[in-house]
This record gives sequence, C-alpha cells and structure tokens, in this order.
Amino acid sequence: MVVTNPDVTRRDLLISPRKLRVIQWDYSVPLIESVHDSATGALKLPDDGVTVGLHEKQSGGRLANAVTINDIRSHGVGGPVRQLPTQRDVTCGLVPQETNRANLENWWGIDLSNVTPDASGGVTFGVEELPEVFLKRTVLLGKDSWQGLPIYIAWIGNRTNVSERSEAQLTDAELATYPYTINFQGEDELLGQPVIVDIFGPGWAAIQDSGVDTGFGGGS
Repeated sequence: MVVTNPDVTRRDLLISPRKLRVIQWDYSVPLIESVHDSATGALKLPDDGVTVGLHEKQSGGRLANAVTINDIRSHGVGGPVRQLPTQRDVTCGLVPQETNRANLENWWGIDLSNVTPDASGGVTFGVEELPEVFLKRTVLLGKDSWQGLPIYIAWIGNRTNVSERSEAQLTDAELATYPYTINFQGEDELLGQPVIVDIFGPGWAAIQDSGVDTGFGGGS
C-alpha cells in the first residue's frame, strides 16, 4: 500500500465482527490452521465443533493482546537504548448467556461428558474443590458483509484454556450468565504460535476485485 495521497481512505476496509461466534473442539482433533476453502473462500469448519452460543451484546468478545516490553537503559542516555519484547498474553473475555454443557464446563472447570439426563430430563452434577485446566481448540469467528457478500475474520487458537472466571449476577432482571476468559497458549506444532488470524470470504474477495488495496497485494 504505497502512499501517494495521505487524504485517501479505504472505508470498505472498515470491517465489524457483527456476528461473533465462539466455537470449540476437543484438543485431540487435528490442528486448525485455516477455516476457509483456499479455492473458493467459503467457510470450512472442522467437524464436531461446539459453539458456546449467545453471549452478551454489550461485552461482545474482548480480544486482548497484552505485550510486555523491557526497556534497556544505558548510563548517560535519557531514553531506552533498546526495547525487548518479553511477554505476550492473548486472551478473549466474553459473557455467555446460554445454560448449556459447554458453558457450564468452561465456567466451573469440570468435565460433564458422563452426565446424562434422568427420566424427567433433569441433569445433576457435582463441582470439584478445584477446577481442572482443560485444553481445547478454539475459533473466534466474526462475520460481516460487503454488498451482500459475507466477510469473515477468524482468530484461531490451537491450545486454549479458560484462565479466569468472573462472577455471575443472579438477579430477577438479568439472565444467569457464565463470564470467563479464554487464554491462547503457544502450540508446539506451530512453532509456538498462540493465534492464527484468517480473513476471507466472497465479500473480502469482492472488495479486492473492486480495486481496494488491502496491503496484501490485492486491489490497487
């Protein structure tokens, strides 16, 4: 993206994850390195994923990229002579609203795979003294559109766990919710990458075909 006129903007690249879904898979499934068909740009998710369902509108998904930089200082020099990145924490906080197995497992830190409904449809389970740390593969999938064509942005974590649980407000004016934060760890098979970003879709292709320069070589 070569700058010839600093006043030129690209409003077609203002993309919003208007529909954000959080989908999880068992850690034993193959690595997820992309969620689209490279030939058609169509969404292509692995089988057997489980969505956490509806989550709070106001909170949305709070994707954090917290980086720690260590300043190296030298005698007689006012500012840092070098800055060394020493830490990156990638997390996503959300407030799920659905009372389903995925959210109950994530919020309590327990495995409910052996819990089955009784004859009345009721489910009963105990909660251990301390939560377990369960690894999962997680995809945050945001969807927008351009000229009626879908655009997707996916944040893929191949080694994720729930790192924080927040309190639920149990009042007669609100839903029972299950606020938690998903931590994206580095995956050995991906050389330690904690997250893969995947931007695609017919709308994304159409934007580039219309001449909009995304900086990746498409458009003009």
